[in-house]
Formats: sequence, C-alpha cells, structure tokens
Amino acid sequence: LSSLLGSTRPVDPMALRVAVLGLLLGAHGLQPKELEQWLSSPQGLGMSVTEAEKEAEARWHSLAQCGVTVKSLQALKDAMADQRHMGLDVLLNRAWFFRFAEHHINAAKVTQFYDLLSSGYTLYGGLAYEKPRAQEITMELLDNSADPNALRALYRAMYGYDGLGFSQESARAESIQLAKAGANASAYKEQYKKAIIEAP
Repeated sequence: LSSLLGSTRPVDPMALRVAVLGLLLGAHGLQPKELEQWLSSPQGLGMSVTEAEKEAEARWHSLAQCGVTVKSLQALKDAMADQRHMGLDVLLNRAWFFRFAEHHINAAKVTQFYDLLSSGYTLYGGLAYEKPRAQEITMELLDNSADPNALRALYRAMYGYDGLGFSQESARAESIQLAKAGANASAYKEQYKKAIIEAP
C-alpha cells in the first residue's frame, strides 16, 4: 500500500482497493496474489495468467470475506474433478465451484453425493443415474445444503427390498426433492403408511 501511495504515477483505483481490502482483512487471510497464483497453477484451475488475474480480481474479496483459503479451494477442486468419481470440468463450472467454496461445502460431501447418485442399487443402494445427470443433481443438492445420508435413507424408504413400493423413477425424483427440503426418512415412511391406512 505504501508503494502505491508514495508513487508519483497515477494510482490504479482497483489496485488501491485491493491493497486496502488486503490490510482490512488481515495478513493471514486469502491474499489476491495467492488466489491468482492458485488459479493459474496446474493444481488449481489452470487458467492463463491474464485470465487468473481477472478472475482473482473479481472473486477475491468475496472469497476472503467468507474465510476461504487456498487449502479449502484445493480440496473442493480435487473432489469435483476426481476422475474416479465426479470428474467435473471445474473451470467450465467455476460459478458453482466458487459458490460452494464460499458456503464451505465439505469436499467429502461432493464425492458422497455423486457416488450415491451414480452407483447401482443392487450392490450400493444407489440411484443409478448416468454421469452427466448425476453431476447435475450433485450440484443441485449441494446448493440446497442437503445431506447425502438423508438422501440415501429417503430413497431406501421408497424403493427396493424394504421400501414403500415406489418405482425407481418415482423414488429417485421424490427422494431428491425431499432431501433438498431436509425431510426425515423415518417420519416420511410412517406418515406415508398412515395416509394409506386412513385413505377411503
């Protein structure tokens, strides 16, 4: 900051703003240059230097205010891009990525949701979606702060050996909507059975 204020050259308002915000948010938080370097690194999003500079300029303030760190960005990116699981193009889906980072989405949750949505029912109790749809629904569920364990329980309450007899398609759609709403599987199953008994 002192170098900016002591210079006789015209001061770039954005550079001054970034420098001042850096001081206000503290030396131990995410720094603009740190974010920029991560964005352009192969371990990060692999952007060009120019793209990384622009992205860091646009994203840094919000990320820093939310307490995001390079370590948390790396963990989330690794989970979303892992080819053994979700295998998402994070650069292409960076709006989702930064949104999840700001909301401190647990990286393990990404894998749990994707694996549940993409695996088969017989061996894993999963919803058996194809990869593109499983990726899409994973992001929707994360965005709604849903719980993968709740989704699994809801799906099993509706479909399969001990379920309520729903078709797979109905069970998938209903369990996903209820998981987004934070529903409890046991309570749902009990109320469903009660409604059947009381139905005329």
